[in-house]
Amino acid sequence: MITIFLADLYHDFQRKGSCTPTNAAFIASYCKKIHGNNVEIKLFKEYEILLKEAKKNPPDILGLANYMWSEALNRACAVKLKKINPNLLVVSGGPNIKTDKIGVEIFLNKNKYVDHYILFGAEVPFSNIVTLYLQGGYSSAKNTTVKGCFRLIDGKVDGESYIHPEKNLDFIPSPFLSGML
Repeated sequence: MITIFLADLYHDFQRKGSCTPTNAAFIASYCKKIHGNNVEIKLFKEYEILLKEAKKNPPDILGLANYMWSEALNRACAVKLKKINPNLLVVSGGPNIKTDKIGVEIFLNKNKYVDHYILFGAEVPFSNIVTLYLQGGYSSAKNTTVKGCFRLIDGKVDGESYIHPEKNLDFIPSPFLSGML
């Protein structure tokens, strides 16, 4: 079994507990549907709680939602967690990026801690990364280009966007009904 942390971090200097990580929970629900008991998935909004949990039980994979308000927080989180587990696989995704290959390449070169970046719907590509990890471990998941993901090879971007062709999204379990939230 592998441990996955999915985080949609926010700055908690104002109110605590004001948000739910719904976006990450959809990814978690689909991943759990595909991988069942082979994965333990934990959801986080608050950096300090994530860090405390990582010190007790370091994750194998860290998924980070990338928004303009969380980019620096994501970086700080990933850098600290990679010190705890140097073989931590970091997957990021979200709208805070230019969606052409040049924009993705610039982002990944500025944020070397990110192993894979997912544009648009992340449920299927993220689950495919998890499949690679379960089958071949960290190196396999890090060094394989996955449909719907981007990664760097020698400073150059490799990968492609992928939008799932299914218009009916019922194949993704509700995180509310599945117990993820």
